[in-house]
Amino acid sequence: MMSDSSQLAPVVLFVYARPDHTRQTLEALAKNRLADQTQLYVYSDASKNESTASAVAQVRQLIRSQQWCGQVEIIEAGINLGLAESIKRGVSEVVNRHGRVIVLEDDLVTSPGFLEYMNTALFAYESTPAVRHINAYCHATPYESLLPETFFTRYMQCWGWGTWEDSWERARWDVDKLIADINASEKMHKQFNLGGCNGFSNQLLENQCCRIKTWAIFWAASIFLQDGLCLSPRRSLVRNIGVDGTGENFTQDVSSSMAINLTDSICVRKRKAKISRLGEFSLQQSLRWGSTSTWANHLKGNLGRWKHRLWKKMGLLQ
Repeated sequence: MMSDSSQLAPVVLFVYARPDHTRQTLEALAKNRLADQTQLYVYSDASKNESTASAVAQVRQLIRSQQWCGQVEIIEAGINLGLAESIKRGVSEVVNRHGRVIVLEDDLVTSPGFLEYMNTALFAYESTPAVRHINAYCHATPYESLLPETFFTRYMQCWGWGTWEDSWERARWDVDKLIADINASEKMHKQFNLGGCNGFSNQLLENQCCRIKTWAIFWAASIFLQDGLCLSPRRSLVRNIGVDGTGENFTQDVSSSMAINLTDSICVRKRKAKISRLGEFSLQQSLRWGSTSTWANHLKGNLGRWKHRLWKKMGLLQ
């Protein structure tokens, strides 16, 4: 781990209208072991309408209430940009200035070793072109003990992450082209969607139809289509506290089903940039069956599907 604070990546935090979530995020960040040496940029979006004006004002008062990191710079938007545009602009501004960046949103509680892990990983893989993205979040998995301390997959997580300037500048935002490239072959489409376990393609289609306006799926597709790799820890250093129904993307409370224990630290030893098949399998099973997935769950699910097909053939489901 580098000791020179000038080598530490800046943190960019995006906030909006959730003062309690923002407070928890900032308090956890301030407890990180490198927080007092870290530059923090806080991007505060403007209220969309009168109903959020008070909450936005509370957030803006909170972010100025104390010195959360070594240096803090606050950027307040004059008009509402929305999260997707805020992140695209903010990440570009900060990573172009510093060459690397660590990204948080206002509902992400980090462990005390989050900054150490992120900086060590960003430093270790800075000159490895295949590595495009550093994940700090990892699904809870029963395969944890079988996974190495860190591993590579083709799939990014947006709940606490980092990247470099040369990687971010390769992000593609043309949804039509991304969809066309993903659908170029059945194999490509299946791999991108983890064999049908996630809704990545649907997210692109919903952006294309303007039903939603998100950013992460564009970044995920860019990395995947360019054969990029994402480093993940086998235990999570981030907990999302925004899955309680208060966010734009999680309008229902699913916090109980996504509870996760944080690890204090992850040892980053530079490893060969190669896909971990177990890592991708673990992610696939977590998305398909939930974080308590086991081989028994897997077998039970398959038996259920086979029984359904048999009954249908016998005419019992007509």
